[in-house]
Amino acid sequence: MGRGHYHLRVVIHHFRRLLSIWVRQTRYVVAACSGALLVLLMSVAIPQTLRLAIDRAITPGRTDLLAPFVGLFLAAAALKALGIYTRKRYAGKASVATEMRVREQLYDHLHALDMAYHSKMPAGQLMSRASSDLQHAGNTLGVMPFFTASFGLLITVSVILFVIDPLLASVVLAGLPAMAFLAVKFTSKLDPIVYATQQHLGEMTSVAEETVSGIRIVKAFGRQARQTQTFEDKAGQVLDQSMKAIRIRSLLQPLFEFLPALCLALVLWVGGARVISGRISYGTFVQFALYVTQLVMPIRAIGWIASDIQMASTAAGRIFEVLDEEPGVADSPDAVALQTGDGEVSFEGVTCTSEEGQAIVQGLSLTVPAGRSVALVGPTGCGKSTLLRLILRFLEPTSGRVKVDGQDIAKVTLHSLRKTIGTVFEETFLFSDTIEANISFGKPSASREEVVLAASLGQAHEFISELPDGYETMVGEHGYSLSGGQRQRVAIARAILMGPRILLLDDATSNVDPSVEAKIRKGLEKVMTNRTTLLVARRPGTAALADAVVFMDQGRVVASGTHHELWNSSPAYRACLTGDATRAVGA
Repeated sequence: MGRGHYHLRVVIHHFRRLLSIWVRQTRYVVAACSGALLVLLMSVAIPQTLRLAIDRAITPGRTDLLAPFVGLFLAAAALKALGIYTRKRYAGKASVATEMRVREQLYDHLHALDMAYHSKMPAGQLMSRASSDLQHAGNTLGVMPFFTASFGLLITVSVILFVIDPLLASVVLAGLPAMAFLAVKFTSKLDPIVYATQQHLGEMTSVAEETVSGIRIVKAFGRQARQTQTFEDKAGQVLDQSMKAIRIRSLLQPLFEFLPALCLALVLWVGGARVISGRISYGTFVQFALYVTQLVMPIRAIGWIASDIQMASTAAGRIFEVLDEEPGVADSPDAVALQTGDGEVSFEGVTCTSEEGQAIVQGLSLTVPAGRSVALVGPTGCGKSTLLRLILRFLEPTSGRVKVDGQDIAKVTLHSLRKTIGTVFEETFLFSDTIEANISFGKPSASREEVVLAASLGQAHEFISELPDGYETMVGEHGYSLSGGQRQRVAIARAILMGPRILLLDDATSNVDPSVEAKIRKGLEKVMTNRTTLLVARRPGTAALADAVVFMDQGRVVASGTHHELWNSSPAYRACLTGDATRAVGA
């Protein structure tokens, strides 16, 4: 993302990509362009009608011809108004439809991108691209029929002016190349400023999003003033860049206001002299002046459309940066669905390294037989959670293979793999919805009876029943209206309801007190029966749930056995589960 500026060809490239999506809204685009064409034709017809009325009716004193010419003028004006209505209505629809299409593409692509991308890309930056950037682009697309018609009017009227009076047209239109040059010059100055503004706006949005999401921490640590200052700093950077853009635009717009007025002054001077000398008629003079007046809007449009296109291109570039991002973890071209099986999980010589090149898991081989449970125990950073992420394909092994029922999961579709796995993460996330909707998130078709059964197994039914709205209770953003233990139990119920072949529990009882943990363990014992389960354990009671324990350190298996065997034979194992860091492995 660290770009200094966009060159003109890059601006054009991004805008052409955006236009290629816009033109797919065929019905709306055709209607909008038809309206714009009607406006162009009537804009050309109105001055011609006035010339004829002056030269053939008013100057000769033919009052009998006034009414027909007035009728023609009103008809042309009405058709022009109809064209403006059609252009604005359908251009707006095409713009909104394009925004929706790109927003859906962006949203779908965000789901496809791997966890590594989401870890490094701030949520505020993504929200900024999906909202303000897309809105900038959509607003510009909404005026494209107007801009196209304005450019067409500029060319058409210029030709007509040369036909009417080549000398006068040459004088009036001599300034057009200068205006085009100024438009390109000012646009090149705006490039880096607009890009920087959008970047700072994304950073500001990130601060706001983090503050709202972490408001409890902010308040608990009394850091409201600090967060406010951080937000104000980011907002100040947006303000500084916006002020620079305003200074440039404040110079551009007056120039494009003055140059058309200068053209009219030349018409009055040179054209007036030609009327007085009898070289052109009064009607021709009025016609010429009206055509020059009609050039004012297209000439002005050159300035602000050039600026808008640049802004839209910059916004589109930021959007395409996301859409062009290739998922680090994706289905291979020949991926097949995971076959039905009992849920055996095996790691064969698996090594996984971080982006910095540090080994998290080193040459690990481990098999979890179908229907059996294994607890992963070890000091922080030893690779326990990494093994679970490898099974889910949130991460890819640097070498080695992970298999489920004998199939290399790198060769199966992500959807078929993940729908067979139920997961409870250490950091519980609930959606701003009802408790029932959160439990049935992985199985939306589940009946209330199935939801209640899953909640009962997860030891959540009791507290849910005591809530005023029961399963219809709204949990609020991130589920913060519930306690940590309650959220954890809802998350366990969510995983249970899927009826998964494989169950992954990443320290699933970390946020509950010992009494609640004991209840959850009873529920988990039932759920884990005859189901392949890997659980990260940090407490003796949780480790004891598993049929076997794998004790890890520095990405390797250092011991394995039952919980009781390791508890009796390994001081390091006991120390790890009791929190005695001085006796833990690697201490």
